[in-house]
Amino acid sequence: MKKAGNSSLLIFCILILICVLSCKKEKEEQPISVGQGAISVSTEQTSAKIDYIGLGTSFTESGVYYSTDSASIAVISENTPKVISVKLDASNFAANLKDLSPQTTYFFIIYIKDAKGKYVYTKLSKLTTKGYGIKWQVDFSKTIKLIDILHKDVILIGQPLNTDIKNYKVTLGSTVCMLWKIAKADATPADYMFYIQVPAPTPAGKYKLTLSYLDKVIFSDDLEVLKGNYYYVSKKTQPSFPVSSFSYFQHDNKLYTIQTGSNKIDSWNSVTNEWSFVGTAPSSITFAEGSSGNELNGKIWFPPAGSAEEAFHSYTPSSNRWEKTLLFTPPNSNDMLKTYGSFVYQEKIYCMVQQIRHIKGNILTENLLKVFNPGDKSWKVIMNLNNSAWDYKGVVLNGQIYLLAATVIDQENASTYFKSTLYQLDLNSKTLIKKPDILWYNLPQGSINPSLFTHNNHLFIYGGMKSVGYNANVSTDMYEFAPENDSWTRIHLSHNADRGGSGMFCNVFNDKIYIAFGLRYMLDYSNYIWELDMNK
Repeated sequence: MKKAGNSSLLIFCILILICVLSCKKEKEEQPISVGQGAISVSTEQTSAKIDYIGLGTSFTESGVYYSTDSASIAVISENTPKVISVKLDASNFAANLKDLSPQTTYFFIIYIKDAKGKYVYTKLSKLTTKGYGIKWQVDFSKTIKLIDILHKDVILIGQPLNTDIKNYKVTLGSTVCMLWKIAKADATPADYMFYIQVPAPTPAGKYKLTLSYLDKVIFSDDLEVLKGNYYYVSKKTQPSFPVSSFSYFQHDNKLYTIQTGSNKIDSWNSVTNEWSFVGTAPSSITFAEGSSGNELNGKIWFPPAGSAEEAFHSYTPSSNRWEKTLLFTPPNSNDMLKTYGSFVYQEKIYCMVQQIRHIKGNILTENLLKVFNPGDKSWKVIMNLNNSAWDYKGVVLNGQIYLLAATVIDQENASTYFKSTLYQLDLNSKTLIKKPDILWYNLPQGSINPSLFTHNNHLFIYGGMKSVGYNANVSTDMYEFAPENDSWTRIHLSHNADRGGSGMFCNVFNDKIYIAFGLRYMLDYSNYIWELDMNK
């Protein structure tokens, strides 16, 4: 039994020896003293150089074991990546690590093999390769305001390994954004610019913008999206009756429509979203197509509607009563007064009109600003307006009067094209102060017979006809004017809603804008009211 015990002990010792010999280059307990040499590391995106200087002892071989996993360095194996150093002199050497990943931390151990074949190891160290140097464009505030119907560009700058866009991915929160171009930066030739599109429907809020290369994140930072000028428009209601041309007015959170020809009156309640038949206006009253009534002292006043007789018609909703106020009957039945638009200011109704008079065989056409006083039934000319304008609209905003004129910018191929010009009216001096033109891509914009309205202390125009004649074109454009800095902004809508034309209106109820009954195509009127909430 004793002999067997000795044999077992011998076998156990042999196994231990075999195990020790089979473990190649295990880490020694006694590392190289730092005092005997200094490690110096320099890195690039995909490479690193490790220098060991002043070892103070002779060696036959040296090298570096490295890995992104610190645990794999603890026990060296044949699978551990190794680089044999280049001997510089008796006590200095350098190792060059290649094909590394950018912006990555590597752990490494230097080994020394002396003349006796003994391996000694340094303590575990680490290095981090250079990243892509990705950063925001200079002076970028990390805040954007969406001001286009499709997207807003943000730009990052850095040093990519390659410019193949398909290797990159950009996300804003959970939304994937388009990286549409990587191009050299002119100011810093070593850098490239990453052009990223943030889609316009992105809701306002704070997000994390992340740029990945081959599924590895190489940039991530906060980006705040502010509400810009892209808004959602939704269908609110559809009346049961067919819509063609009509006049309208607003009263007590209700929209009243008067059908041209039949004079049938219907109302839409913006709160309950219900339609009701109100009655029929007297057949003797002619309403100008697309005209709006003005509410003053409990009555709705309609200006002269393109006939020789100059008269105001008033409607009292509380009693469903109509009245006529005759102001002037010209001596020539061919004379005519056409009202472009009207507005209420200081208990009076101001009208931009085209007056046609036949005098001694000549026809005199004038654009005028006239005022009607319901109190004393006076009807006076305030001033002459530009006769070259084809249309005028007026509105009062914060006590200031603004007139919008449609003027011709081009005539060709039996078609006439328009732009809109905004003026501020000074009634005391009877002068018009021109405001900046509406420009889009540096081209003048506008239309004839658009809707002009106010909301949130700003002025808005929408729709109308961009051109008339052979190439007639209805407008789907909306522009916002800010009086505080005399600037225009184009408003982009998620749908075109209803186009312009002579039958459309835009009114504000309960702090929301409603667009209705414009032309979808020529002579094809929409049957919808659309809701635009600019506070969302």
